[in-house]
Amino acid sequence: MRERGVFLVGAFVGVDPVLRKNGDKVPGLFRVQVDCGVGEQTFLRDASFFRTDNQTGEPTAMAASLAEYDGGEGAEVRVLVTPTASVDHNGKAWANLQALGIETISGAPSK
Repeated sequence: MRERGVFLVGAFVGVDPVLRKNGDKVPGLFRVQVDCGVGEQTFLRDASFFRTDNQTGEPTAMAASLAEYDGGEGAEVRVLVTPTASVDHNGKAWANLQALGIETISGAPSK
């Protein structure tokens, strides 16, 4: 991973589609979730990403990274994220964390 950003470090929880308030899926938009809690604490953080680049049709860096990911649920990972700003049609602005890549630090703990 060569992009700039910050890392979410913790246990890999999974990848889910992003849902609108009415429950409909946002086409092509997903979120990766990481439990960044320490010890018995749970502190879930997520970052969003598109599977394909809307200009080229090619897989995004995160989609390519996930295709190579083999750590499984519970593995210690670091997910490179970068903040992006969004503005809706009413002018309301918010920050998103955009996922750029995932790397395994160590495998899932044995049960």
